[in-house]
Amino acid sequence: MLAAELVGPTGEVVGVERDANTLTIARSRVAEAQVRNVSLVETDVSQVASEVSGKPFDAVVGRLILKFVPDPGAVLCARFRSWFGLEASLRFRMLTGLHYFS
Repeated sequence: MLAAELVGPTGEVVGVERDANTLTIARSRVAEAQVRNVSLVETDVSQVASEVSGKPFDAVVGRLILKFVPDPGAVLCARFRSWFGLEASLRFRMLTGLHYFS
């Protein structure tokens, strides 16, 4: 629910999960917290659309998500620019430190 708090009541959070059981737990947590600006989608991160409700993403937050993708580099290359646009840059933290990509 941290992402929902960060974007505030006028922001929107889209959760992506490919495992139906995990998604059921997440939906339960969202309902219990009575959060209204979170939607959850059952899909693989490599298939996430570039926008939701006709609006592009402002940020993408993931925790250990690249660990479970067969080819993380391909996913980042294929999805990144479509999610954010041509002028965007990518920053993420790995166990070995902070990494920047443009």
